[in-house]
Amino acid sequence: KISLTGLGITIATWLAFPEYTVLFGILHLIGFSIILSIFFLRNSHLALLFGAIFLMAGFLLQSTTFDFPYFFWLGLAPHNFQTFDYWPLLPWFGIFLSGMYFSSLFLTKRKILQYTPNPIIRQVCFLGRHSLAVYILHQPALRRYDQKLQATKPAPVARVATARKAIGILWAVLRDQASNTLIYCKGAEM
Repeated sequence: KISLTGLGITIATWLAFPEYTVLFGILHLIGFSIILSIFFLRNSHLALLFGAIFLMAGFLLQSTTFDFPYFFWLGLAPHNFQTFDYWPLLPWFGIFLSGMYFSSLFLTKRKILQYTPNPIIRQVCFLGRHSLAVYILHQPALRRYDQKLQATKPAPVARVATARKAIGILWAVLRDQASNTLIYCKGAEM
């Protein structure tokens, strides 16, 4: 589902904005990472090792450009590469693998709740169960908010305000959930 949605975004951006086509955005990364993670499921230490390698390689190569366009998905971006959304495997698959390792530690030491009466947690679980739809719907909402700000303020100020709004929403959700218990949201998309 995630990979197909990523493909849909590639087609839509290619039709609407050919010079900024999303070729390997966040949904492509997540879909590809889920497939590649199969090789690391049984050995979390191997996931941590490769996670560190991917992170280091990605940060070492992030300011380098290349003359060939064929490995842009890996993080080897060609000269003048432009896109709306770009999340290459180097370093971001390293973050994914590190998350696999640390979640394996966390899940063995913490209790998992399958139900909670807390209404805020239930709302967050609802967002988790419908995370792909939330991701798709939040894009035009943030874009509209950004356009309204740009109409009233200079562009750099508007972008900072949009980023602050998004960070504020995320912080409010995280702050309201401060606990030592991992919440399992039944039916959450993975």
